[in-house]
Amino acid sequence: MEAKEFWARVKTLLKEKGISQKQLSLDIGGSERSVEVWIAKDNVPDAFEAYKIAKILGVTVEYLVTGEYVVNDESARLMEEAQKMVLEAIEILQRPLPAHRRKELNLPSSSQQ
Repeated sequence: MEAKEFWARVKTLLKEKGISQKQLSLDIGGSERSVEVWIAKDNVPDAFEAYKIAKILGVTVEYLVTGEYVVNDESARLMEEAQKMVLEAIEILQRPLPAHRRKELNLPSSSQQ
């Protein structure tokens, strides 16, 4: 792993989340310039600090190191369940509203559309 790639991913995530390097440094328990110094020296934090950085940024250490998201069995199950729920919601939303609900909502009757 190259430190430049690790920090490039961290910088991208910091920007997306609106977190400064200074704030990240403080959040992981370092000095105000910890992250800035690591980046400047092309140093990678130890495993515990990398874990804290990943947790703050909402990713895994593996993502920061490799740039790849790893999906475990539980994550895969949850994604599949969420996908099914979205499809069910789409199906429900595509159903026509019964006449009494349209009237309650002051919507035109389905024949007027």
